[in-house]
Amino acid sequence: MEALPITLCISTRNAAPVLAGCIDSVRDWVSEIVIVDMESSDSTLEIARSYGATIVQVPAAGWAEPGRQAGIDAATQPWMLVLDADERAAPGLRALAADYVRREDVAGVQLPRQNFQFGWW
Repeated sequence: MEALPITLCISTRNAAPVLAGCIDSVRDWVSEIVIVDMESSDSTLEIARSYGATIVQVPAAGWAEPGRQAGIDAATQPWMLVLDADERAAPGLRALAADYVRREDVAGVQLPRQNFQFGWW
C-alpha cells in the first residue's frame, strides 16, 4: 500500500496499553509518525520507538493541546492526521485522505468522528 504524504501526530502520556492500536490503524498508509510525549513513565516511548516514530518531549500540561504544536512543527509531511492514543482510524479513512491530499483546492479537512465510551456509541 502506498504511503500518503501524511504525518500521524499522537499526543501521549502513559499510553502504552493503547498506543500500538492507534498506530496500527494507520501505519500502512502514513509516511511518518510523530509522538508528542508528556513525561510518560511507562513503556510508551519504547513502543513509539519500535514503530520508528519521531519523539518530541514536552512538559505534562494535563491535556494534549499545549503540546500538539510541537508535533506539527516536527512533521516533515504536508498533511497531518492528529489522533489521541486511544483513537483508531476508521477503515475507510485512507481512501478519504487520499482523495483530499491529491486536491489542490483543499488546505485542511475536519473529519467526522464516532465516539465510543465504555462500549457505547
